Amino acid sequence: MHAALANLAPSGQPFPPPAEALRVALHTELTQNSPYLEIFHQAQGERLAGRDWHNALKDSKSLGSEVPFHLVIGCDRHGIDVRVTGKIDIVLELADKSRAVIDFKTGSLDTQRGKCSDGRLVQPGLYGHVARVGCEQLAGSEVAIHAAYVGLGGAKCDILPSNGMPATKAKANIPLDLEQVPGAIVGFAEQIRSGVVSLTMFGPEANKPECTNYCSMRDACRQITVPRA
Repeated sequence: MHAALANLAPSGQPFPPPAEALRVALHTELTQNSPYLEIFHQAQGERLAGRDWHNALKDSKSLGSEVPFHLVIGCDRHGIDVRVTGKIDIVLELADKSRAVIDFKTGSLDTQRGKCSDGRLVQPGLYGHVARVGCEQLAGSEVAIHAAYVGLGGAKCDILPSNGMPATKAKANIPLDLEQVPGAIVGFAEQIRSGVVSLTMFGPEANKPECTNYCSMRDACRQITVPRA
């Protein structure tokens, strides 16, 4: 689904894509790239092609899809660069000319809503920072920057937006303070470099996992580890 949307929404293309074009792209991607194409995937693709997109995304224009970035976000207390790298699903120019960084989710948004409520969301802020300062394939901008998780797998086009995103009246929002992003990520990097690894605030005994059940390091990486002399 990500690939189909990316192919239909290179820079300059209107968004959301036409339903019939999306239907064809989804069928092509699912047929060519899935060795186990199931009825479920076909039905999911058909729902995505035929559904009405959220009002916040209508009348938008793509500024780039699958946008890669690799940049220095700051320096730690020892003067060592902290680099960030990743790929943004799509950056949109919204109807009011502001920008929105979008991360598509094919599953439920409930996990993101939970992380939103306790401040663990780093990804939207980082993507928003990239949209602000720019990267090789995306020019920087001083216009208003928004972020959103967009659910593709449900009965409707669900959205979890940042505060102030136009045309949204969501009960839950992503906190998005772009001024705080570089310092927060540098702080995480400093902790990891000093040997303090804390991937969850809940601890290893909590019934709130954040990684897949089949990861062999699941139990070990839930703990805060401090090197001993």
